[in-house]
Amino acid sequence: MAEVVHRNLELMLPELEELERSGIFSPQEIKEIVRRRRGMEYKLQRRPVRREDFLRAITYELNLDRLRKVRKKRLGVTSARRDADYGIQDRVHSLFKRAVKRFKADVRLWLQYIDFCRKSRHHVTLGKILARAIALHPNKPGLWVMAGKFQFEDQNDPSSGRSTMQQGLRSNPSSTHLWLEYFRMELMHVDKMKKRRLMLGLEKSEDEELEKLGAEFFSYEIPSIVFQQAVKAVPNNVQFLVSFIDIYRLFERSEQRQEEVYSCLRRDYSHLADCWEALARRHWTNIDTTTLTGTEVSSIEEVVEGCYREGLGVTVQPSSLWRHYLKWCREVTENEGTDSTQLRAIKRLLNGYQNCTKSQHMSVDMIEEQVQVLRSMGLKEEAHRALVTGTQTYPDSHTLWLLRLRNERSGGREEGGEGEERECASLIQLCSEATKAVPAENSLSLWQFWLEVLISSDTPDSEVDATFQRAIAETPQPADQTALSRQYIDWALSVGGSQIC
Repeated sequence: MAEVVHRNLELMLPELEELERSGIFSPQEIKEIVRRRRGMEYKLQRRPVRREDFLRAITYELNLDRLRKVRKKRLGVTSARRDADYGIQDRVHSLFKRAVKRFKADVRLWLQYIDFCRKSRHHVTLGKILARAIALHPNKPGLWVMAGKFQFEDQNDPSSGRSTMQQGLRSNPSSTHLWLEYFRMELMHVDKMKKRRLMLGLEKSEDEELEKLGAEFFSYEIPSIVFQQAVKAVPNNVQFLVSFIDIYRLFERSEQRQEEVYSCLRRDYSHLADCWEALARRHWTNIDTTTLTGTEVSSIEEVVEGCYREGLGVTVQPSSLWRHYLKWCREVTENEGTDSTQLRAIKRLLNGYQNCTKSQHMSVDMIEEQVQVLRSMGLKEEAHRALVTGTQTYPDSHTLWLLRLRNERSGGREEGGEGEERECASLIQLCSEATKAVPAENSLSLWQFWLEVLISSDTPDSEVDATFQRAIAETPQPADQTALSRQYIDWALSVGGSQIC
């Protein structure tokens, strides 16, 4: 082991001598570098060697190279010798090669090596490393994407990039990431050729046959074929299809191809909520309501709403589509506009919540959002009714019960004959109903609220004490019992109840 370490250190001598001669590092610093490298080399030669030892050595060398560059620039050193400028990077390459040879199955290590090669612009080495990584890990789509992008973007070789992507898809036919990146690459190729043709002034070709072929190519025919193959390879994935639309939108004059995706959605996935969300959002995405007239905005909103309503009539996931629709309604209310536009948006949102409740598709979190919206509008009575309906629909929801109790305590209803505050007895009765309806394992927050109400009122200590004991007895979770017991002790000490404790 010592001989190997000594030989490796000897190979570093030209680099270190040049660094010392140029004044970038002092003699004392060179000695410290040798000492650190010797220690790391011994760790790398032991058996079994650890991955962390390689990473620690690589990190040290990268930091050392960063310091070398800073000092070289500050001192104005113009050394032409390769040893000083590239010796540390060569050592990092050597460390990475030894590491990936020892830990072939560690994909993260390969990715770190690839990232280093890319940042240091060692393209020849990068190509070789990508080929080795793919050969060892053909089922990792991310590696195929890196290889394809390297050939397409860095090597400016679309044919090799396409071939690599296709080979990756043969190994990973169901990888959505790989399909989307291949699709993006084909679009980028068309876009690049469009710009080149425009720069060269070849907008019109004298060869009609070439012009015909060119028209098909420049109308995104190849990306369209990729999309069709992707849909066959990865069926029943609406979000996957929507991702193609998002990528298409990044490129000019792709509206016709976007229509193909929308047609596919409507034809094959009209029973799914996400399909109608995409079909409705197509009319709303990327529009600037501040630049449109009120009539134009109203027309667009009617189209979007009509699409949602059409979907609610055919989808087998009405709850999910109602969620999408109400989210859109809330977004519309947040847009700036005239008073009439805002009033129309608010009315649509309130009617949406009302109709969703009637159709029995309101979930717990949707009810919570509804209450928040109603209270922000000052509609306290409507918020109260929504909470009552919610606890009747979901009697086992501790979050809805707690929200209802807090709403009652804070005078959540509009001022009436009973005043702003509910009677304490009525609130306590409601607490009792809540703890009976909610499963015991989820009732801690309700018991704590009940006890808080009792302690803050003129309730006799004996009743508070009895409620504490009942809460501890009916709460099955040890952690919840501990929390209640601590609260019980704190209360007893605060009222001077040493006998109670």
